Amino acid sequence: GDDKLMRNAISLLDQSRMAEGITLSRYPTRNAQQIPPFALWWIGMLHDYWKYRPDSNFVREHLAGMRQVLWFFSKYQEPDGSLKGTPYWNFTDWCESPGWKSGVAPIGKNGHSAAMDLQLLWAFQLASALENKLGTQAKSTEFKEAAILLKSSIRKRYFSDGVQLFADTEEKNIFSQHVNELAILTQTATPKETKQIAQNILTNKN
Repeated sequence: GDDKLMRNAISLLDQSRMAEGITLSRYPTRNAQQIPPFALWWIGMLHDYWKYRPDSNFVREHLAGMRQVLWFFSKYQEPDGSLKGTPYWNFTDWCESPGWKSGVAPIGKNGHSAAMDLQLLWAFQLASALENKLGTQAKSTEFKEAAILLKSSIRKRYFSDGVQLFADTEEKNIFSQHVNELAILTQTATPKETKQIAQNILTNKN
């Protein structure tokens, strides 16, 4: 039940924040490293802590940092909410599947990536929930509306009716477990689609 290590990790990462708004990938460090998706998962860390620990004041203290992370990403969103041109190392996972390079998920010819968009969507959803409970209703509504717009764009850009999976790019010729698991978690996949997608994740060898 001792949560000091969790609080320490959340606080140190928040203290690592760059002027641009994102946290560093690790801190303290003599070699600064920027991995923007890790800043999104820091929001996930904050949400998990709120879910499992009776410590709302601690979480509330970090809402300003959460807003700055999302502000950073907003600068790289297209009008439909999709990300394009996010700087630094956009690592998602070490993966040797086609289209992946140095841990970065596939990026389409137009510069868009389903993995990046879905990670941002997940962060918007979690941030809206935190703001609703601990922050301001205005911010909760702002993040909720951003999530709704982005979710709609993700479906239009990446869902393949033929394969019944979300593709990694708009070309719809590369598919990953990562993208489809995130589509389920964010409820971008409809309840009807979810079971089929989950089955495809396990059985589709491509």
